[in-house]
Amino acid sequence: MDDEGAGSTQLQIHESLLLVSLAILLGIATGLGVLLFRGLVALLHNLSFLGHFNFIYYETLHPTKYLKSGCDFCSCDGD
Repeated sequence: MDDEGAGSTQLQIHESLLLVSLAILLGIATGLGVLLFRGLVALLHNLSFLGHFNFIYYETLHPTKYLKSGCDFCSCDGD
């Protein structure tokens, strides 16, 4: 009876390690997805407002200094 308990414990350990490994891989994949999404948003922002093809978002550059044609897409009131 002790042998069955040891096998069951080993199975639980393997299942736990598998779940932890999958959680870590999911976290890494989600983090990479966030980086890609942030780069896409930065690219659209830079193209629309600054006219530059760049994947890096500059928080210190304000579009009011560099108004380009992208401001047409910023109408929030629906007019």
